[in-house]
Amino acid sequence: MRLFNGKRLLLSLAIVLSGYFNAQATRFYAIASGDWNSKTTWSTSPTGTTAASAFPALSGDTVYIGQGATGYTINIPDNVTMTAAEIFIGSSAAATNSSITLAGAGSVLTVSGNINIVKPSGAATNALIVNAGTVTVSGNVTLDGTQTTSNRASRITITTGSLTINGNLAIVSGSAGNNVIDMTGGAGKLILKGGLTGTVGTLSSSTTSQVRFESTTAAQTIPVFLTGGYNDIYINNTSAGGATLAGALTATNLKGNITIGDANTGSKLDRKSTRLNSSHITISYAVFCLKK
Repeated sequence: MRLFNGKRLLLSLAIVLSGYFNAQATRFYAIASGDWNSKTTWSTSPTGTTAASAFPALSGDTVYIGQGATGYTINIPDNVTMTAAEIFIGSSAAATNSSITLAGAGSVLTVSGNINIVKPSGAATNALIVNAGTVTVSGNVTLDGTQTTSNRASRITITTGSLTINGNLAIVSGSAGNNVIDMTGGAGKLILKGGLTGTVGTLSSSTTSQVRFESTTAAQTIPVFLTGGYNDIYINNTSAGGATLAGALTATNLKGNITIGDANTGSKLDRKSTRLNSSHITISYAVFCLKK
């Protein structure tokens, strides 16, 4: 009986603590360009009239950057790890530049929900600039908004760092010029555990960049972008549906290799790599499956 009561007490305590921490979750609005981990960068009111007593640091916090007439650049310093639940970068009603920039290889951003990067109303760019840092998103990353003018852009930039998306990477409407994934700066990695939806955009790749399709639970489709293309594609989809090409891969939109297997361990890689060249220039359709 005492053991049973003890379990009930622990369960009750866990529920109370969960409610307490959720109650502490806050909406933060950027009011200045500066470091994420500085409270002077933030307000807890949309108008900026209420100064923040802290900075976003809980997994339940929601972050808004550039929602008004002024855009802001929020910097995550090197060797600093920041956390949030939801992040909104930019506004479809504002023609301003807003971004999150990871300053170094030790900069880390962990998001328990979604990141939404909205195309602005005028000539400007809203961006998630991963650089050499590490970003992990449990939900979706969306390049959002209906603007089609090429200088009104949503952008993701990865140089030598990594962006892991456990949900979907969604490209909503727009044009090739204003939905941009820039991986020209080095051996960056875009790791997709969910889907990649929408191809009205540009994927710019370096000769060492990688896009990885790594779902363990659902089929994935490998799209062909309207402009640009992949360097290396790694496929480690262990679901029953595997990974399927959405269109023809050519020497123009695939500069490197398609590699099947676990890129982290090197298992099952050597015999299943394909490079398009003058004698083998197109893959029009394929389904790639790995046995668990």
